[in-house]
Parts: sequence; structure tokens; C-alpha cells
Amino acid sequence: MNTRGFSRFAAGAAALVVLLAAGCASPSDASAPGAKPFGLPAVLTSRWTAPDFATRVVDADRAAVFDACVASANAQGYAVNRVDGARGRVYGSRRPATSFEGGRQETLEIGVTQIAPGVTQVSVTLRETIEAAAADERGAMVTTALVRDRAPYDAFFARLAAGLPAPAAAP
Repeated sequence: MNTRGFSRFAAGAAALVVLLAAGCASPSDASAPGAKPFGLPAVLTSRWTAPDFATRVVDADRAAVFDACVASANAQGYAVNRVDGARGRVYGSRRPATSFEGGRQETLEIGVTQIAPGVTQVSVTLRETIEAAAADERGAMVTTALVRDRAPYDAFFARLAAGLPAPAAAP
């Protein structure tokens, strides 16, 4: 390779590194449920943002709602992997199907935020990961998609409402 060819190669490699580094920038709270990915057009953000019905406001104390969220996730068969009480985050997963052809895993991410005294916002993000097996390891494929069907979200919030203490009656 001559000097001119090497300098073109080096310039191309440097440009590629700059583009890759620019694509890695993201806001610090991009992993929060319902957060929009940084710098993507609206058409693409819909793939990663939770639907509107995945967030509800509950008239209860944050601590009671947080405990009820953990209990609801467990009751629906999710193994709660991580609980971050200080940030109000619960993470869980379940594996409903596994076979020789591949498997499926569902993940749950819950965010609990106190809006006002006695009023708490709960946001849920459900994702489905499908692992498709192939004849050799090079052909295997894993895809992850946000669950957009309303039924699983409604089932979670119904269980959450049933697990919350009843509001005290006014005297």
C-alpha cells in the first residue's frame, strides 16, 4: 500500500470513529421507562417509547405503591431481578417458552414517582425478546420489541389496584 492509499485509509478510519462516537451520546435518563431516545426522528422513537396507556396515576403513598408493584410483578410470574427503591425502579423478567427452535423472554420495567403527597405515577415498560435458533451459531437471531398490546398493561394495573390498601373513609 502506498503512502497516499494509507493516508486515505487513515482518514476514513478516523471519520468512522468520529461517527461512532457521536452516535453514542445520550441523555443520562434515557433508560427511564417512557423516555425518548436522544436525537431520533419521531417515526423511530415510537419503536422505543412506551404507549400512553402504560402510565397511570394512583392515589396512594409512594412506598405502598412501590411494594404493590413488586408484589404485582411477582404475582404475574416475573422474577424480580433488581429493585432500586431510591430511584423508584423495579426490573423483572420471565421466560414463558423455550424450545430447541429458540425461546422467548419477557421483561418488565416499572418506574414509581411521587407527584404530590398521596399521589403516585406508575409507568410500565414491557418488552419481548425472541431468540430464533439456526443450524449453526452464526445464523441465530435475537430481536427485542416493545409490547404495544394494551391487555398486559391493563392486567398489571388491575393487579396493582387490587394489591393497594383501600383508601381511608372520610369521617
